[in-house]
Amino acid sequence: IDEETYAIIMADIAAFENREVSVVSSDGKTTNMYPADVGVVKFLQAMFAFMTSHYDDAYAYMNEVEEIAPDYVWLYGYDLGIIEAQANDIKRAKEIAQRMIDVNVENSEGYCVYSIAERLMGNYEKSLTWAENGLKYAPSDTELLRLKAISLLCLDRTDEAKKAFLTKIAATIFLVLVLVA
Repeated sequence: IDEETYAIIMADIAAFENREVSVVSSDGKTTNMYPADVGVVKFLQAMFAFMTSHYDDAYAYMNEVEEIAPDYVWLYGYDLGIIEAQANDIKRAKEIAQRMIDVNVENSEGYCVYSIAERLMGNYEKSLTWAENGLKYAPSDTELLRLKAISLLCLDRTDEAKKAFLTKIAATIFLVLVLVA
């Protein structure tokens, strides 16, 4: 996508402000309509920037969302937490993860961010603990199952890792069968 097209689409997204948009839950089970206030619009711009490899723009928009609408942590938290963890700002990633969990203790994405952040620091036991804590609320969450398996591999617990990976595969197949049915 060329820069002119990118700018036009970003302007089109900005035009959504004060209109309703549908938001699909991360598990794909529910869709809700929300007024597209400036926080939602900035989030949509961040996602488009990311999808078109404008990573600096995506990061800037995510930070704007956090500043404008901190209560939308459920919307932007996972993406911003992962970006921060990958940029080696582990403290910030963990702060975002904690806010996600504080807003909704059952939010699996907060546990994912914590698990990833701890693994990147070499804290494999803590990484495993965060994945397992999240699985208490979302036992078939494929990302948490994957993170659990990776943590187990890092701890040289190969047999347990294989079982976790097989559980993830089974959960994925079940999800596909449910979606196809």
